[in-house]
Amino acid sequence: MEKTKKPIWRNILILGVILVAAAWFTYQNRREAARVDALASLPPCRLAAEYMKWRMAFEEAQPSAESTGDDRFVDQSELFEKAVRQAPRDAQPVLLDELESRPDTLTVITSDHGTVFHPQPQTRKAHYGYDVYTATLHVPMLFHAPFLKQQSQTALVSTLDIYPTLADLLSMKEAHALCGESLAPILLGSATEVRRTSFHQFYLPERAARDGKDPLVMVSARDGQYNLVLNREDGSYELYDWKADYFETENLVASAEHRAAFVRLRSEIAAFVHSAHAWREGGSKR
Repeated sequence: MEKTKKPIWRNILILGVILVAAAWFTYQNRREAARVDALASLPPCRLAAEYMKWRMAFEEAQPSAESTGDDRFVDQSELFEKAVRQAPRDAQPVLLDELESRPDTLTVITSDHGTVFHPQPQTRKAHYGYDVYTATLHVPMLFHAPFLKQQSQTALVSTLDIYPTLADLLSMKEAHALCGESLAPILLGSATEVRRTSFHQFYLPERAARDGKDPLVMVSARDGQYNLVLNREDGSYELYDWKADYFETENLVASAEHRAAFVRLRSEIAAFVHSAHAWREGGSKR
């Protein structure tokens, strides 16, 4: 039986469709790669470079206590604000285009630590970042998604809450317990705060490897008003009302008025340190 031959134009048409589809997919892949490259070319180091430029300029101009005969302090916050405004200008078009081109994207913006522009830097008890005080721990946290209404919240949250929040918003079921708490109720408007005590660690694993010392140097327990700091090097405590004393210059640990808060947070720190050591030693997890 003689087979029916397909018209040559049909084969040409099929080949043309395949070539057009291949070209379209290649274009889309290259476009996506270009976006990724554009974002990769604007890493946080650009903002850091701008920030350091302003910071070095400030440090060169700031009079020292020896040269002035006093402890006066030149406010550095204005220089920092200029750097923050200037640095993202090149990044904004790319980031905004990325958000507009992906309307179903959920974006989170945060930071590793705060600015710590202390009004009296000579009163700081530790080198910048080597502590668990409020000015170091206070970071921005922004969530952007088409289903979220614009709002501003002052609830006590943690960067540990980011993953549980994303899992909750995306209806992901986790097979294990998460350390943080979901902020979905706050973002969706069904709650305004998270009642909790959050714990923070100044942890240096190199101490254990190098000197055999406990890497857990400092621990803090924070609630909606107080921040209790334990220095495990000397066993001392510091208690601050961080709501009223943001830079934590007045230690309230000996105040009878705040004794109850001190006792409560001290017991919570003790339990946290015990569970932290148990976890590292392979025991029960907190």
